[in-house]
Amino acid sequence: MKKFYTIVISLLLMQNLASNAQSLSPVQMDTLLRHHFADSNLVIIDVCTDLVYSQGHIQNAIHRDLFKSTFTSDLDTMDTTKLYVLHCISGGRSATAMSTMKSKGFTRVYDISGGITNWRNSGYPLSTTTSKSTIRFCSATEFKSKLSKTTSPIIIDLRADSLFEKKHIVDAKNIDTSLAKLSGLMTDTTASYFIYGESVSSIDSNILYVNYLAKYRNISILKFGFDSWITAGFPIYEKVDTPKVSTTIIDENKPFHITQTDNKIAIVSTKEIPATYSLFSIDGLLLFEGNIQSETVVSTESFPKGIYILSLKYLDRIESIEIVK
Repeated sequence: MKKFYTIVISLLLMQNLASNAQSLSPVQMDTLLRHHFADSNLVIIDVCTDLVYSQGHIQNAIHRDLFKSTFTSDLDTMDTTKLYVLHCISGGRSATAMSTMKSKGFTRVYDISGGITNWRNSGYPLSTTTSKSTIRFCSATEFKSKLSKTTSPIIIDLRADSLFEKKHIVDAKNIDTSLAKLSGLMTDTTASYFIYGESVSSIDSNILYVNYLAKYRNISILKFGFDSWITAGFPIYEKVDTPKVSTTIIDENKPFHITQTDNKIAIVSTKEIPATYSLFSIDGLLLFEGNIQSETVVSTESFPKGIYILSLKYLDRIESIEIVK
């Protein structure tokens, strides 16, 4: 399907490029719409006023008023390589907007010949849905590019708390898939939000999210989730457990020093006397035992976090030490 869609676009645009045209006829636009299969690479923009947009526009068109101060800054957050089709009432505004976009590096920008007036007179329908939402499903590269171009982005991580705590995109906030938390975080409908989950995003198939996000103006969703961000090698925050180091001296007059890190226990003998050690779990299960040499190292790398008991036997003494990993 995607291949067929690409062929349809290519044929339509080749016709226009051959004649050096920058406009699509209503028939060409209708053909494009019938075959684009909701592909996120096609973006339709209505550049009219709020009133004109509310009275009728092509279905799924997003609204960006050409003469509002935010028009140019909005372009800075958009992917310059996607295919854009602009429309207004008769073609004047869309031609100006098209020129502005081309000056900013957009390579595939067209408008509709004669605007929505020609579209309507050709027998094609208009929509009166007034949502201004722009929901873009982005690759990791697109997502990162938009982030770098956006002033004060709000990054939202939908993964479980435990996953977020270990690693996440820098400056992200975690809401753990809760719509209640989402509404508390997304208080500004005009802000730029960047949202991601763990792997392939389920947001596009979750009608609760789609309906909820519809009132927001600028939403970018990491299409293949946090996994794709990691695979691309982009920067993340990652929690690193700092190895704890503690030294326990049984007694200055006693023959051993015990040094513990997260991965090992080192028993250092300061006197040449026969001695043995035993390491137990907190419930009394024997894990290791052996003779103490001048320096004996017990690896605890594979041990789960918890409390362990180290028992030392020397002469007629037994010393027990609590080890916390």
